[in-house]
Amino acid sequence: MNSIKIGTRKSVLAQVQTRIVAEKIRQTAPDVKIEIIPMSTEGDKRLDKNLSSFGGKGVFTKELENALLDGSIHMAVHSAKDMPVEFPAGLKLGAVVERAECEDMVVTMHGLPLREMKPGSVIGTGSLRRKLQLKRLNPEIRIKDIRGNVQTRLQKLEKGDYDGIILARAGIARLYRDLQERQKDFYDRFHYEILEIDDCLPAAGQGILAVEVSEAALECPRFAELCEKLNDADAGKMLLAERSFLRHIGGGCNAPVGAWSRVEGTEFRIRGSFAADGKSMKYAEVSGGSSDGEALGKALAEILLNNQ
Repeated sequence: MNSIKIGTRKSVLAQVQTRIVAEKIRQTAPDVKIEIIPMSTEGDKRLDKNLSSFGGKGVFTKELENALLDGSIHMAVHSAKDMPVEFPAGLKLGAVVERAECEDMVVTMHGLPLREMKPGSVIGTGSLRRKLQLKRLNPEIRIKDIRGNVQTRLQKLEKGDYDGIILARAGIARLYRDLQERQKDFYDRFHYEILEIDDCLPAAGQGILAVEVSEAALECPRFAELCEKLNDADAGKMLLAERSFLRHIGGGCNAPVGAWSRVEGTEFRIRGSFAADGKSMKYAEVSGGSSDGEALGKALAEILLNNQ
């Protein structure tokens, strides 16, 4: 395999993340030609509706997955938190590339911390997980739904449609670091408050880049070797555990579920949150051996399901 086509959503952030994967391939296989194929997904087109109303997370991956299956592309790069829990037949996770900063951030024009915002302040998020945790930090704020890519959301904030919006820290960090992204002065207009993990547990897989491939493509030894070299072992363990937790807790597209794991030497820890009633978030944490992530994710789900 001397040429690889990588599929990506058309958003600026999606293409930045795809360039990260492409550069890692070039570092281990400089002779391989790489072509990045931007594609439109249903989730990117239907910005007027809440995700849960027309298909959930799969609306960001279906078109890319169809292209993988018909051989139009060899890889699809995803933010792991946007991937459905189960892969379609014939597809699988080819590599887990890296985990960047996984926290959520409150973004404002004024720089006032969330806890100090006045009653009635409007915060933009479409995530029930975020809403429940934000309201715990400041019960007086008002939550308003928001859709669109990072730049669109920031523009809405700048226009005054919101007093603050919630973004994943990893996205802004990757946009700011990308050499081809020329809008650093735009991002510098805003104030960013990083929410501690104890205050706002992130989505399962948040900050992780995942590469989806077809089982047919992996039959090529060279391609399989490239995927193996791309893989970050610790990030892979974290994603396996968090997706196991999500699968067993029954977390759908907008379920109030959070998860965060880390590898500490030979020990592995995973913390999770779940609100079965959609109102009251419960938390738990388990630990074990660094190779037990999948089992620990299941055990954590069972604890929270029994504690509702």
